[in-house]
Amino acid sequence: MKGTYTFRFLMTLILGLLLVSASAFAKGKSKSRYPGGSSSDKLCDDQSGQRGEICKTIVNVLMTDPEVTKNLEIARSSSIKGIDEFCPNYDAKKNDKSWAVEFYKNLVATIITTESNWDPKNVYTEKNGTKSKGLCQLTAKSDKGKGGRCGQLTDGNILDAKVNAECCVQMVMKYVAEDKEIGSGKTDKDSKGIAKSFGPFRDGRKERKDMAGRTATWCNGTGSGEWGRGVASEPTLQ
Repeated sequence: MKGTYTFRFLMTLILGLLLVSASAFAKGKSKSRYPGGSSSDKLCDDQSGQRGEICKTIVNVLMTDPEVTKNLEIARSSSIKGIDEFCPNYDAKKNDKSWAVEFYKNLVATIITTESNWDPKNVYTEKNGTKSKGLCQLTAKSDKGKGGRCGQLTDGNILDAKVNAECCVQMVMKYVAEDKEIGSGKTDKDSKGIAKSFGPFRDGRKERKDMAGRTATWCNGTGSGEWGRGVASEPTLQ
C-alpha cells in the first residue's frame, strides 16, 4: 500500500512539473522579440488610423528638424553601401528630395513594422533585463548623448508614439549619414549604419530580408494599385 501511495505521489509531482514547464514555455513563446507583420505590409502607403498620424510625424521630422535634414542631404549626396538591397533604383532617384523623404519615411516604417508591428505600447524584456519599448523598441537612453529628438526620451514618455517615432527618425538618418551605409555587421562591436542600434539590419538576419523586401516593393513599383508605385507624392505636414 505504501508503495502505491509513493508511486501516485511521484506521478502527481512529475505531472505538476510538466504542466509548469509547459506553461513557462508557452509564456516565453507568447511574445516574439520581433513581432514582424506581413511581408506585404504597405508601410506608410497605408494611411489608416494611427499609422497615418505616425507617418506624418516621420515626414515632419525629415523635413523640418535641422539635424535630420542635414543628414538627409548627406545621404542623398553620398554613395550608401548596401542601399541597393532596400531600393534597387535609389541612386537614380535620390536627387529628387521629395522622393528621398518618401523613401526614408518608408524605411523608418519598415523598422516599426518589424520592431513592434505598429503597436506603440509594445514592451519587450531583453536577455540582459533591459526593456525595449514603443514603436521602434527604444530605451530612455537611446541616442541620449546626441540630444535632439532623442534627448526628450524619458521612461515616462517613451511609449508616446510621436516621441518614439521622432527619435527613431533621428537615429536612422544619423547612422546612415555617419557610416555611409544602410547597415552591416553581426555583433555590437562590428556593426555599422542602422545596425548599430537595430539588430534586424545585421548581416544574415531574416528580419533584414523582410524589411528590404517591403521597401524594395515600394521603390520598384511592383505592388498592386497605389502600393509600390515608387513615386513620391509631395510630402505634407497636415
